[in-house]
Amino acid sequence: MIITIIIIDAGLKFPDLDMSGVDYIVSDLSYLLQKRKNIKALFLTYGHEDHIGGIPYLLKQLPTPIWVSANILTKTYAKP
Repeated sequence: MIITIIIIDAGLKFPDLDMSGVDYIVSDLSYLLQKRKNIKALFLTYGHEDHIGGIPYLLKQLPTPIWVSANILTKTYAKP
């Protein structure tokens, strides 16, 4: 059986108040690193940091194509 992995978002988590000195929390990528041959794409659903903030950390270890709709790009980067 061939397993295909599509990653949905690559955000980061903001620390709780009791986590002094921590700026943000990035997901553990160990499972994805083990399955790197099966990863086909990163699909972004929303343009806020809790959905896209971890992309630099993901791409350093797992270069992969990124899929995003024009609607998300427009809402994220458009100036009023």
